[in-house]
Amino acid sequence: EQLIDPLPNELLIKYKLPKLASALVWIHAPRCRRDAAAARKRFAFEEIFMIQLARLRDRALYRAHDAAKIVLANDKLAEFIARFPFKLTGAQTRTTSEILLDFKQGEPMTRLLEGDVGSGKTAVAAATAYAAVAAGFEVAYMAPTEILARQHFENFIEFFKGLNTQVGLITGSGCYKFPSKLWRGPSTSVGASYTNISRTQLLKWVANGEIPILIGTHTLIQKSVKWKNLAYVIIDEQHRFGTNQRSRLVLKNDRQAPHLLSMTATPIPRTLALTIYGDLDLSLLDELPVGRKEIITKIAPVSTAERQKVYEAVRQELQAGRQVYVICPRINEPDPDKANALLVKSAKAEAKRLGEKVFPE
Repeated sequence: EQLIDPLPNELLIKYKLPKLASALVWIHAPRCRRDAAAARKRFAFEEIFMIQLARLRDRALYRAHDAAKIVLANDKLAEFIARFPFKLTGAQTRTTSEILLDFKQGEPMTRLLEGDVGSGKTAVAAATAYAAVAAGFEVAYMAPTEILARQHFENFIEFFKGLNTQVGLITGSGCYKFPSKLWRGPSTSVGASYTNISRTQLLKWVANGEIPILIGTHTLIQKSVKWKNLAYVIIDEQHRFGTNQRSRLVLKNDRQAPHLLSMTATPIPRTLALTIYGDLDLSLLDELPVGRKEIITKIAPVSTAERQKVYEAVRQELQAGRQVYVICPRINEPDPDKANALLVKSAKAEAKRLGEKVFPE
């Protein structure tokens, strides 16, 4: 009875939850099933409630900082978007407007952009990055892997070629800059390329503002990477970065907090997203670009006949010149001497079986 209950009485009454002392007794020695369920509900509520409080506290602390006011004339943005080889979807236009509205508020944006693969998150990132660069600020774009960072770098080259906007790439294996001074063709050419430069030179150009857009992996959070006036941070697949990694990047500007856009392709139900990421406003790309087919997900029953149907569908795709990938929960076969080894299919054994018995051709 002397325990201090972290939940206020009004919440206990509103949601019909037992007090902490009662819940502790009921969870360990319930008199009936109803008491056990009530205790479980109370502790589940408390856990989610504390997560939300922590997120809202982080949001309030972050938004207490000043942020750059990024304002771009609508006609300038329209000119930039008109250069895209495709038309933005209604969802992309709406999301871009939400971000640009946040830019004007004078307090740091914290927004989560959720959209399936192929929904056009990179185009939204490019359009909003252009707004920041056109206003005289710098942009950081962090991806979880070198392959993904390079992919974003090459996508941004396509978006920004012909604008004389320099884009840099920094990873653990090398540094690159676009446009290349060695390129002699027209800047709008599809062949306009990037050049390999030293890490020291890249960091120098980023620090003095010559390279306003820097894309990279976790290398971006190293102390050696400094910006002249970082105002916008984009984090792709944000769930693959820890909270400390994200916070170290957004604190790169010691004068004011940069706007933060986190992006994910992981389908998160809205209520769960608002619970786990309560410090972020939520934007959804809920429509695919014209010409994109809907992704179909099916579960095949575990039977020889159904499995053969799957194999036949795979064979047809391969014969059409396409590719198929198979995912297994393990890489190598489990060690039979280990009692707790996970006895599931390995990628190596499955690849061998498929090659020898299913697709020998």
